[in-house]
Amino acid sequence: MRLPAEQLALADAVIAAAKKTVVVLTCGAPVELPFADKADAILLTYLCGEATAAAAAEILFGKTNPSGKLAQSTASAA
Repeated sequence: MRLPAEQLALADAVIAAAKKTVVVLTCGAPVELPFADKADAILLTYLCGEATAAAAAEILFGKTNPSGKLAQSTASAA
């Protein structure tokens, strides 16, 4: 669950240098985020595929609203 030391060091350096920092995670399993309380936002894209960067950019720059729609749902019995 722990990210490589180099990635953690990079995250710390970017957070320290930037006025606002959004961490974008593309992963299929839980990871430890020791810097989570220092980041302004965290976006989990899970495993979106080759269009992940474009989709994340549209969300981050306000071009689209992810609106919380699920890929799957279960119908409730009446």
